[in-house]
Amino acid sequence: MNSYIKGIAVFKDGTKEGKRTLELSRGLNIISGNSKTGKSAIMDIIDWCLCSEQCTIPRGVITKFTEIYSLILCINNRCILLARQNQEKGKNSVFIKEISKDKEIKDILFEDFDDSLFYKRKVALDKINDIINLTVNKEDLKLDFASKIPKTDLRDTLPYMLQYQEIVANKSTLFYMDPDPKRFPVLAGWYGPDYYVILGMIDNLKSEIRKMEKEENEAEKNNKLLINNLYESLRLYYNLTGKEFNNEWNLEQIIERIKKLDGFKKEEYSNSIIERQEVLEKEIEKLNSQKIAINNKISRIRYQQRNGDDYSSFIKKYEQRTKFLGIQKDYICPICNRPSESLTVEAVQIIEADNWLRNELANLPNDISKFKKELDLLNLELNEINKQLIPLNSEYKKNNDVIEKTIREKSLNELKQKAYWKVGSEFEIYESRKILFNEKKLADKRGELEKFSERLKTYPDISEKYVEEKRIIENKMSLIIEKLDFEHRPPELNFELNPKKESCFQLYHNNVISGERIFLRQMGSASNALACHFGLFLSFLSYFSSQENSKVPSILFFDQPSQVYFPSGADNTDIEKVSQIYETILDEIQTIEKNTGIVPQIIVADHIKDIGEENVKLYEHYFKADWRDGRKFI
Repeated sequence: MNSYIKGIAVFKDGTKEGKRTLELSRGLNIISGNSKTGKSAIMDIIDWCLCSEQCTIPRGVITKFTEIYSLILCINNRCILLARQNQEKGKNSVFIKEISKDKEIKDILFEDFDDSLFYKRKVALDKINDIINLTVNKEDLKLDFASKIPKTDLRDTLPYMLQYQEIVANKSTLFYMDPDPKRFPVLAGWYGPDYYVILGMIDNLKSEIRKMEKEENEAEKNNKLLINNLYESLRLYYNLTGKEFNNEWNLEQIIERIKKLDGFKKEEYSNSIIERQEVLEKEIEKLNSQKIAINNKISRIRYQQRNGDDYSSFIKKYEQRTKFLGIQKDYICPICNRPSESLTVEAVQIIEADNWLRNELANLPNDISKFKKELDLLNLELNEINKQLIPLNSEYKKNNDVIEKTIREKSLNELKQKAYWKVGSEFEIYESRKILFNEKKLADKRGELEKFSERLKTYPDISEKYVEEKRIIENKMSLIIEKLDFEHRPPELNFELNPKKESCFQLYHNNVISGERIFLRQMGSASNALACHFGLFLSFLSYFSSQENSKVPSILFFDQPSQVYFPSGADNTDIEKVSQIYETILDEIQTIEKNTGIVPQIIVADHIKDIGEENVKLYEHYFKADWRDGRKFI
């Protein structure tokens, strides 16, 4: 597209002091100056005036000064004045007005920005789309679709035009905002803007259909479990009630039969027998506890009785032995005829033991009698308890038989009642948890997708076109990079255009030995990255300028490319490498003009005077601003 920016103007007010301008032209435009003089802000102002959604103009001197930012954009012999208000004022509208080709940026006045010509950003974009032939005519498409359609506009051309300071030598990314590769055929002019509409609608519909199919699967999975529970609950109920269940019934038929079910009336019966059983259980338990206590006493007495019998036998045994002993209290020694005291003491002890033994023998009949009496009393108590237990146990058993018989007679009705409740419960769960899915809407979306897919087939196969145009851009890129500083130059750089390829819109080369793809981030130094950026974007400029129906303006902005070589100083070698950049730019401008008749516009914001006076003289003609020694844009 034959286009360029005539100039930029910012306004504080309508006074002479309240206006700052920067005149630009076709060809090379150099904006030089020290740091913080406003060089980089020029690109942000251009981006803002070209309908950016967000303002990136640095907050500070410029934003405090400016009420209105503006530029003149010339497109194919038509000139439009575009302007934006300071976003700090809270307005996000765009001024657009077609003006005379003869009007220069210095002629634009603060009063020219009539409020009535400020439009909402999207409306302004539509107006620019009309000028650059990107408007889509829905009637020409002859397809029914929603009013909001995917389309290509001026903003889609900006990634090919602007190389910000942080991007121009970046090894991780090529574009300041990611372009959509599917829009490339429209921007290059291969097809009209309706092509991307068709592609976009296909993508949107496929995405919607995938989402709806996922929802359909989730609904089907959820509902299948609920429906299965409905079927099984009704089947059980029918089996218990003797009704025939048809496995061929559909969901509607199942629900219809559930709604017509007659409920069972719960049977009422007396609970007195249950209450009596509870009383009996307590009485029987109490008597059994007493019985256990008595039996424990009897066991202890019998144990003591056995011990007494053993003791009696022991005493009687020793009674027999004492009968044969003649024991006296005083003993005289036969030798000395004197009393023996030790024998006398022992004799006395034996006599006392004998007396105790005789006493114990005398008491044994009384102890035995006591054991017998106590056992007799306990046995009487035990018999009494057993007499009381017999009728209680009998009544309890009879009651149990009655209860079991009642339960057996009631069990079928109980099951029927529970089955009926289960059907009702499952139906309530189904009604509350079922997921409704609009199958017709999904079918409609599939129908729309089929229509758009058929329409896409009316366009020629684009696969070969991608291959051919890719080669043109790559060849141009290689020629440009040969003129720039590139360490260990690869044999062949590649830039894929086809969106169906994994490496689409990525810069890479193939390793000569392994064939492995080496991407930009792996290509080494910042100077290599700078050469790749320049090579690719000058190739884009050349390519779009050569395409008759291209929608990309023939404008390219590089912000401070020499930063790679002058981060903190310079030497003669670096100066020569920076000079190569400008020589390459001028060569490419001349080549494009020669091949296409279009003089593209390349704007470079840079510290160009750092490359030495001799080189500066070569480019003085291209200086549009030189902000040094206290001079600034504002």
